[in-house]
Amino acid sequence: LTLEQIGVRATFGFRESRQEILAKPLDARFSGNRILVLDAAPPWIRIFDRQGTFLRGLSASGDGPGEARRPLALAGTRDGGVLLSHATGIERFDAEWAHVRSIRGVRASGAIEACGGLLTLIEPLAGRGEPISTTLVRMSLEGTVSDTLMAVVPARRRNRIYHPWFVQATTTGVVFYPEAENGHRLVDLNCDGRIQGEIPVPTLGRGDSIIIRGQRTGIASPRPPYPAGLGRVQNRLLW
Repeated sequence: LTLEQIGVRATFGFRESRQEILAKPLDARFSGNRILVLDAAPPWIRIFDRQGTFLRGLSASGDGPGEARRPLALAGTRDGGVLLSHATGIERFDAEWAHVRSIRGVRASGAIEACGGLLTLIEPLAGRGEPISTTLVRMSLEGTVSDTLMAVVPARRRNRIYHPWFVQATTTGVVFYPEAENGHRLVDLNCDGRIQGEIPVPTLGRGDSIIIRGQRTGIASPRPPYPAGLGRVQNRLLW
């Protein structure tokens, strides 16, 4: 679908407010009648109404309660709050945007409320040698790990390691994208960690090229999700 077919409802991040201007949007979520945008520059979370009016920023750069150094993903909570996954943990905010709890000591590339707890993708700290498995675990809301649903060996391309990234709850479990050695796919898991199905995802841009300053340049296959994000509307996945 093109933007013309969908219809642009509102634009974000183009006004004069310094906090409103978006440097590089990483993720976005609806929360009631608000839209939360995760940005690559602090404040990490920008809150807009559905007409695109900026309301406030949330979560500064730092190591204190509610702060983060490298944000990775957003997710809504059942009570209308928000979960911010980042390189050193998870921050939880309530429906009034007040900070509720920090879970630290894990590199969380994604977290959602599902299956009776907090399902979290834990990415190992960077190191040398072979890729280390990223694990999808079930946590309590206080951060205690109860069990592991799945482990994925990440892909290594051009001396870089790519870990699973986006997670989306379903009515029976979770769908996530494992950037794995065996190809691009979406994995549908139930709450016991059993695979219910797999959806192949074709790579984009392979073999294409563009001309830059008079020279033809190849386009590397981008890492799905592309441009960024995995969402669900009723029984439809948005990729």
